[in-house]
Amino acid sequence: DIEETKKELVAENAKKFALSVDDAFAYLSNDEGNRYWNVVKAIRGSDGKNAGILLMKLSLAENDVLVEKTITQVYLLSIGAVIVVLLLIFNHLRLFAYEVKAKKLEEIDKMKDDFISMASHELKSPLTAISGYSELLSDTFIKDANPDIKLAQKKYLGNIVISVERLKTLVEDLLDVSRIEQNRLPIDCKSTNLVPIISGIAEEMSVMAQQKKLDLINNIKNLPPVVADAERTKQILVNLLSNAIKYTPTGKVEIQSREDGEWVYITVADSGMGISSDNLQQLFSKFYRVQVAETANISGTGLGLWIAREIAQKMGGNLNAESIEGVGSHFTLKLKKFK
Repeated sequence: DIEETKKELVAENAKKFALSVDDAFAYLSNDEGNRYWNVVKAIRGSDGKNAGILLMKLSLAENDVLVEKTITQVYLLSIGAVIVVLLLIFNHLRLFAYEVKAKKLEEIDKMKDDFISMASHELKSPLTAISGYSELLSDTFIKDANPDIKLAQKKYLGNIVISVERLKTLVEDLLDVSRIEQNRLPIDCKSTNLVPIISGIAEEMSVMAQQKKLDLINNIKNLPPVVADAERTKQILVNLLSNAIKYTPTGKVEIQSREDGEWVYITVADSGMGISSDNLQQLFSKFYRVQVAETANISGTGLGLWIAREIAQKMGGNLNAESIEGVGSHFTLKLKKFK
C-alpha cells in the first residue's frame, strides 16, 4: 500500500533525523482520517552516544472537532446576521411605506377637517339669515294673511324653522368637532356661578318639557363657584336637558347637585326609557346613537354627548352616565370648585 509505505518512510526518516540533532522535533501525520502530532527526541547516554528514541503521538481529534464546531457556528452566525440585516432592511422599507401612508392619511384628514370647518362657517351665515326671515314671516306676515291660507302657511313656516334649527345645530356641532380635534376650541375657565346658569336653562327648557307634559324640576338653590367656562357649561347642560326631555316619554326630568371634597356634581336625572349596558359603553363615542325602535323618530347627530364630554374634560372635569333600561338615566357633570 503506497500510503502505508509513505508513513513508514516518514517515520523512519524522522527517527534518523532525531538521532542527528539534540532537540526534539514534531511532525504531523494522518492516520485513518485522524491527525496526530508525532514528537520525536533522541535519548543519549552519559557518554553522549544514542541510547534510544522517545516517540510521542498526540491526537488532534478533539481539537479538530472543536475547530469544526467553531467554523460551523461562525457559518451559522454569519447566515443569521445576513438574515437579520435583510429583515431590518425589509422592516425599514415597510415602516417607510407606512410613514408615507400615514402622512398622506394625515394630510387627507387635515383636508377633511379644513373642509368641514370651512363648509360649516359658510353654511352658518345663510342659515342664520333663513332662520331670522322665517321667524319674521311667522310672527308678522301670517297675522295679515288670508284666513283661508293662514293655517297652511303657519304650518309650512313652522316646518322651515324646525328644519333650519336642526341644520344650525348640525353646523354648530361640526364646527365644535373640528375645533376640538384641532385643539382650537376657545374655552375661558374662571370662577363661575352655576346657579343662575342652571336656572336660566331650566326656564328656557320648560316650554319643551311642557309640550311633552313632563315635569322639569330644578332642585339647585345654592352652589359654590366652580372652575368653568360659563357658555360652554351652558352648552353641556342644554344638551343634557334636551336629551333627557327628548328621550323621556312620560314622567319627569330633574336637575340635582351634590358636593364631594373639591368637586361639584350636577346631575340631570330622567324617568325615561333608559339605556342598555351595551349602548351605555359607547354612548360618548363620536356619531354614536342608540339604535332602538323607541328612538327611531328622534332626530340627532350623535355628536352632542361626545362634544359635551370633551368640553367637560377640557375644563378639568368630566361627564359620565348611569342608566337602567326601562327606568331612566342619570348624566352627571363633574366640575372643580374654585379656590
